[in-house]
Amino acid sequence: MRLGKKRQNEDEPVPGPLGWLELTIELMRDRSHSSWMTLRDDELLRVLRERRLVAAYLPGEEIAMPGLVLVRLAVALEGQVALVAPDGTVTTGPEVEEAVTDLLDALKTVAFVPPDGFIGPSWLDVVDIIEEGQKASQDARIVACYRGKDTLAVSTWAKGAEAPVTLWEEAGWHIAAFPRGTEPALALGLSSLSMYPFAILERQGQRRAFAHLTSAKSSLNVFTEWEPELRPGELPDGASVDAVELGRWLATPSRFEDDPEPPTIDGATPAQLLALEAWLSPDGNGDGLIGPTAAAYEVPDLAVRLVEAAPDTPDPDGGRVVEPAGTLTMMGKALREQDTEPRGRNPWSALGRLLWRNPGLGIALGIGELLVAVVLFAFERSVDGPSIWAWVLIAVFGLGGLAHIAEGVTRLRWRSRGPAQD
Repeated sequence: MRLGKKRQNEDEPVPGPLGWLELTIELMRDRSHSSWMTLRDDELLRVLRERRLVAAYLPGEEIAMPGLVLVRLAVALEGQVALVAPDGTVTTGPEVEEAVTDLLDALKTVAFVPPDGFIGPSWLDVVDIIEEGQKASQDARIVACYRGKDTLAVSTWAKGAEAPVTLWEEAGWHIAAFPRGTEPALALGLSSLSMYPFAILERQGQRRAFAHLTSAKSSLNVFTEWEPELRPGELPDGASVDAVELGRWLATPSRFEDDPEPPTIDGATPAQLLALEAWLSPDGNGDGLIGPTAAAYEVPDLAVRLVEAAPDTPDPDGGRVVEPAGTLTMMGKALREQDTEPRGRNPWSALGRLLWRNPGLGIALGIGELLVAVVLFAFERSVDGPSIWAWVLIAVFGLGGLAHIAEGVTRLRWRSRGPAQD
């Protein structure tokens, strides 16, 4: 289990300003495996209060994950959870593993502890239950934008998402909107994109995230996110002020830290710095963060409208659907996009431009090369003694002819279909 925060180059977690660590777990609402109804928030609060646990919680619906509820517990450095003693003070209780297991038994459910802790009875398919509970609802969306002409990346994303992606082009940007409920962007490998600049806009209920990369290793690259506060759990009667304060800290640890310094990024514009600073506030609901930040980085407003749209809002006209493509299809698209007019002033570049502009001429050239190869072959067979140079010329003209014919035929087929489509 991962507890609290870690300082750089330290192996041990660091307690918060009140002297406690924090442990966040994801409780699954689905309890059909135990023949129980879906886990309700009031039931969770009752069980937390009965066990006198100091905790905070957040319904998963607020982050577009209705299949779970987040619970955060306070844990001592020695590994015990925080409880409210009979006299109302905060004290240590059982070990965290024991407390979590007891909580799950009382709630008849299973849990996930990031980054890789699956907790539940061995007779259950715990991993399957948790993966189903972690699925995002229709109130979540990812929009990726980049400048450039290459659209192969969108086919790659559609293949990774195993779902169609809708693509718009505006002001020199490609804007790709993923289906609602798609996995988070990093799981799709969007960060491997090699075209710059590009931006990723994410919304999961109230949660917001924005990333902008100018180049692979630029100091101007940014990633920022905003998440809603948790809610303090219900404490037993007579809880002390310290217990209430600990519950408030669990709900929003950032409110108990020093005010964050305004972002300072060499080369960033004042508008960009001002937009990024707004993300540091725990107040608000995240609605007004992506728009100003995207505008500061000159990301088209269409991307903002797409990511912020309600689940029942239809997408604007003008987009085209990019279906998941097979590997061979993607390779074909990649070759077509790379088949650009040759540049240069040398004779070979001039010949390449001529053949690129006139694919039929390339086919004719290839046929001529094959005829030369046939004549050389016939000549070689008619004379005594093999000549290695004759066979070299036969191979050069034969292979060159086949290459020019294949290239010309392929270009004619591509151009007969019109502009490249995904």
